[in-house]
Amino acid sequence: AKMDDYQLGSIVSGEITDALNHFDSEYTEERLRALDFYLGEPLGNEVEGRSSVVATEVADTVEAIMPNLMRVFTSNDKYVRFAPRNAEDVEAAEQASDYVNYIINQRNDGYKLLHTFFKDALLFRMGVIKFFWEEKEQVDEEEYSGLSEEELVMLMNDPDVEIVEQAETVMESMYSEETGETVPLRSEYDLTVRVTRREGEIKVINVPPEEFLVSRHATGNLEDAHFMAHRTSLTVSELVAMGYDRDIVEKHAGESELDTDREVSNRFQDIEAATGVDPADPTLRSVIYHECIMNVDFDGDGIAERRRICAIGSDGAEILHNEPWDHIPFAVASPILMPHRLVGRSVYDMTEDLQVIKTTLMRQYLDSVYSSTLPRIAAVEGAVNLDDLLDAQAGGIIRVRQPGMIQPLAGASVGGEIRPLMDYLDTIKEQRTGMSAASQGLDANALQSSTASAVAATVRGAQIKLESYARTMAETGVKDLFKGILALVLKHDTNEKMMRLNNSFVPINPAEWKSQFDTIV
Repeated sequence: AKMDDYQLGSIVSGEITDALNHFDSEYTEERLRALDFYLGEPLGNEVEGRSSVVATEVADTVEAIMPNLMRVFTSNDKYVRFAPRNAEDVEAAEQASDYVNYIINQRNDGYKLLHTFFKDALLFRMGVIKFFWEEKEQVDEEEYSGLSEEELVMLMNDPDVEIVEQAETVMESMYSEETGETVPLRSEYDLTVRVTRREGEIKVINVPPEEFLVSRHATGNLEDAHFMAHRTSLTVSELVAMGYDRDIVEKHAGESELDTDREVSNRFQDIEAATGVDPADPTLRSVIYHECIMNVDFDGDGIAERRRICAIGSDGAEILHNEPWDHIPFAVASPILMPHRLVGRSVYDMTEDLQVIKTTLMRQYLDSVYSSTLPRIAAVEGAVNLDDLLDAQAGGIIRVRQPGMIQPLAGASVGGEIRPLMDYLDTIKEQRTGMSAASQGLDANALQSSTASAVAATVRGAQIKLESYARTMAETGVKDLFKGILALVLKHDTNEKMMRLNNSFVPINPAEWKSQFDTIV
């Protein structure tokens, strides 16, 4: 038997709750901590009066990797090309490559999208990107004057045109003696019409890590996950504009603002303080909106089919939309893959402990420098004028009753022990991440006495790590993204259009790209 909305709502709500609990317990704390480490926030173990400097190992490593990654992907305008499987598909494959790269670069903000995608992955273990076909309606009022009857009929037959006002001016008429009336022969019409233009385009957006939910035991790729969702906050106005019932939407407005989400407030904490005031305009209040792609046996035939289900409310039990669905609109990437697991490891995972240890060593080092240059002083009580002692003026006089009543308590300098340790930590970082001063071509002295082949080996060693991150991102997230965009083009964007290919304009028609292509990043 077919499911009703109530049954479906409880299934969706159960999946959302399960995924949320899993993500909150497994990943939210780590992502909060990763961002704090990246921003160099205090570790929480600072001692009053001691050094509270923080090493920025996580940020330094991420920022060293990012320019290299971006250069690999964006050095020419083509992120991806499609390779033909048959000889007769060569031209179509080339057109598909150019058109899909045009969509990401010109119709969307390609560089920024990939930058955020990769940086999310390096910091938070997984970057998420979403692609979809967006239908837009634009309504314009237009005025026409002096239209003939034929032109008027043509306008009235256009389903996208709605007449608002109409005035008729009789230009020629004839008096009929039989009826005694004047009959209009030719009229002109003045109109005001409302024209609705519908157009669609492929949109690509970044999904913040806390907004993406996926079933708890999702393995290596999204195709196998039976549930995933984009959980975001939309206003009442946005949902009503999408065509949903205002009363149902308003019932769920403001019940659990995503703005108070810890990850969102943490992201903006260095530039604002959250106030949490509800907007005065009720249509601007937030509603939690879940767009779920899940396998569920809605039609009761015993086989779970993939559906797109849109639900609102903090638990997602109110179903607004439910339809069969044929593709996954998300691409995900991790820099370091974990076998049989969707969420891999991040650069933060590899450098977090180094940041803690290096911070501790730097603090000890600085404390030792402070105690050497400004040592504590032992003074014999009653034999020293303490006011003089507390006045730290250079060249000042300290009055004492007899010699030897003041002695500095100089701390031991620990620089000799700490410096080698710091260098050792840098070596570990280099082994783990591939990033070092030499690999970035910065440290001329380190390579001064080396042979050319040794220098090349040092740089090559780092590049192998970087290539590994880039290849992993390419074969997972970037490939899925471009395959997905091509699928959307073939499904929705099939009108003939003129495209500039190799500096000349040629007509392309996606409807003619019949066969499958191989995706090469």
